[in-house]
Amino acid sequence: MNDLDQAKEKEGREELEFLCVRMTDAVYGFELPHIREIIWDSRITPVPCVPDYFEGLCNWKGTIITAASLSRMTGTKESGYGDQPVVIITETGALQCGFLVREEPEILRVPADTRLTGDTPDRIGEILKIKAAYAWENEVIYVIDAEETLKCMVVFD
Repeated sequence: MNDLDQAKEKEGREELEFLCVRMTDAVYGFELPHIREIIWDSRITPVPCVPDYFEGLCNWKGTIITAASLSRMTGTKESGYGDQPVVIITETGALQCGFLVREEPEILRVPADTRLTGDTPDRIGEILKIKAAYAWENEVIYVIDAEETLKCMVVFD
């Protein structure tokens, strides 16, 4: 199949867009409707006596929200790409959270028909819920289920 045939075939395929972060073990994606903002160089204030995956609190437009480390949630080592953390602000319903990453997030377009079925994980670690997995350029993109993940993070006593 030549390049022109491949381009025509791609034209007819539905594509999905995700805000993705490349970690050392996998690529994690967020659905765009749940993304409110990306903050570079945010100041994170540590908070004692919280689960390990919480980095602390950050100020987002006058609202104090939690900042959770995506690398701690997935159990992966940080790549150390950037000196300053990047906070991906997500929102679903009444729940908000900032996901702290050190990697540069990017928007990836993934063909909808590359969704993996079968033995794909429904969660990574104890908290991070996975909605779907897609094969993309020799990698797997794990799409984070923002609503279920944020619900797992809420602790009521």
